[in-house]
Amino acid sequence: MFRELIARLTAWCSRRPTRLMRVACVQPLAGGVTLYAIDIDDRRIVIGACAGSIRVLDRYPLASLQTHPERERAPLAPKS
Repeated sequence: MFRELIARLTAWCSRRPTRLMRVACVQPLAGGVTLYAIDIDDRRIVIGACAGSIRVLDRYPLASLQTHPERERAPLAPKS
């Protein structure tokens, strides 16, 4: 019984995640607020976080980015 429980627990812990997650962008803002753009499977989620809370600001399918690839690859303005 104990060996079966350990085997099941080991199998459960060694499973690969079914969802792919990638942090696409992190942008710190004034006042300790940070924006995160996170890709999970085929969706992008925009999250705002500060010291006291985390909020989901927007979510949309990544297919909308594929129709406008220049949004994803636009060069940053040079720092002055």
